[in-house]
Amino acid sequence: MTPQGEGELLLEARRIHLRHPRGERDVVRDLSVGVRRGEVLALVGPNGSGKSTTLAALGGALEPRSGEVLLDGAHISALGRRAFARRVARLPQAPACPEGLTVAELVLCGRHPHRGFLDTPRFEDRQAVGGALRRVGLAEPRHRR
Repeated sequence: MTPQGEGELLLEARRIHLRHPRGERDVVRDLSVGVRRGEVLALVGPNGSGKSTTLAALGGALEPRSGEVLLDGAHISALGRRAFARRVARLPQAPACPEGLTVAELVLCGRHPHRGFLDTPRFEDRQAVGGALRRVGLAEPRHRR
């Protein structure tokens, strides 16, 4: 299903078929979905129905067996990992988080694609983290581990 409304699709899956890396059958078959800028999409379904697998494909962590995933009309595989990561972030269902990180430090990890390999966080990075935390209501517990 493609959402109705104005504007170009920002992120789009076209007829994707997905299976877990070690799976023997597709858990998602012939899925088409599109998200426009500013739109919120909810995936609802029972355990094992392919919600996390779909998000992994939309986030570039899983290659569809068939079909395509596009960001602003370009195949995500053609964008390069760094360019894609600057635009799309995905926090897995069971993330591996080093012990002792604060909420703000974990969010700062999402700024990695915007910096050089050994660069320390800049003012712009800290501003982006603060803005993100405010938007999702986590500014208060930012120092909590």
